[in-house]
Parts: sequence; structure tokens; C-alpha cells
Amino acid sequence: MIFPRRVALEKFSSRQLAEDAVHLALYSGKTFVSAGDVLGLRAELFNGKVGHYIPSGSTEERMLWLEMKGIDSSGKTFTIPVEGKGFAGEEYTIADSKAIAYQAMGEIMEVKDWKGISRDGNVPDGSRIFRRPFFDPEGRMTICQWFTAENTAIDYRIGPRETKIERYKWTVPAEAAAGPMKIEAKLFYSQVPSSVGEYMELDADEYAPIRVNEASLSIDIK
Repeated sequence: MIFPRRVALEKFSSRQLAEDAVHLALYSGKTFVSAGDVLGLRAELFNGKVGHYIPSGSTEERMLWLEMKGIDSSGKTFTIPVEGKGFAGEEYTIADSKAIAYQAMGEIMEVKDWKGISRDGNVPDGSRIFRRPFFDPEGRMTICQWFTAENTAIDYRIGPRETKIERYKWTVPAEAAAGPMKIEAKLFYSQVPSSVGEYMELDADEYAPIRVNEASLSIDIK
């Protein structure tokens, strides 16, 4: 269970450690595309400043995620989903607004017929999440350390001196306006999923996204 006092005490140091802790670079092999073309993108994330895995600490709660967006010349924003790698348990590392988790919280609080809450909170669908999820005895993702049966099955964090490479193959939408499109990658960190913070009525700044790094490039839409 989340304890607001503990989260508040960690907030300042977590923000200091998170900002710019991971180097982020963004690449594309194309400088212009047309609607309907497939745009390939590559994001490289390098943990060169921190001597431990990111995120660390209470990893059943921590989230680090990469949002990829295209912003066309009219200001319209398009979310660009990450390309899957196919490893076991990868579904827990790609944001899905339909995924439900943390059912054990309701059972511990004796909330009758509690179905759980959003696993990934406000993270946009298709974003890559770097995390090490914990699972309760029934195989459900949990934030309750003391009610955990498995916590090593999936570990998609960024280790010290490790580079993670994320790839994207995005079909440029027909409604994308002609002209320059900004491709924007933003890396965020949160101490707890926003869904958990909201349910537990924590102060909003205790689960708000902390900017870690960002990168961008420009593509011309013909």
C-alpha cells in the first residue's frame, strides 16, 4: 500500500535524481514523407549518470515511460505507438488504458467486489514503460510488497551504462497537414501510477510526471 508521508519525503530527492538521468536521442532515416507512408523512428536511451537501474527503489510502484508524438503544422497531435519486441511479459511494458491491475488493494481494504483500477494511469496508449512489475499470488500486478509472489519475471528497466533502443513504424495519417511535422519524444518518471495516486487521494504533485529528458526532430509532410 502507498503511504503518503513516505512518498512526500521521497519527492524532492526523486525529482533531483530523475531529471536528465537518462540521455535520450531520436533518429529517423527520412526527412520528408507523404500521407500513407511509413515513417521509421529510433529512440536511444542511455543510463550513463546513475549507478543503478532506473527506476529503482520501490519498483513495484515506480514508472519511467517514453511518449512519442507527432505535431503537424496545424498543431494537431498524433500519438505514435512503440513497436513491440516480442519478449515474454512485454504487455506490461506498453501502456494500455484498458489494462486493469492492483486488485489486491481492494481485498486488503475489504472493499466488496472491487475490480481494480487502471494499471498505467494517464500514460498515453502505446508508450513504452520501463518497470519491474510485482505480482500477487493470483498473478495480478500489485503495489503491495508484502503480498507478492513474483517480482523477477519481468524486468524492463534501464541498467547502469545500458542503452535501450525503441523503434517505431508509424503510418502517416491522411489528415496530417502538409508542412513541417515535429516528432517529439519525452521521457517521464513518476513515483506511483496516477491511477493509484488519485485513488489513494495523494497530493497531485506526489504522482505527477517528472520530466527526465526529451528529444525532437522535424519531418516535412508533402
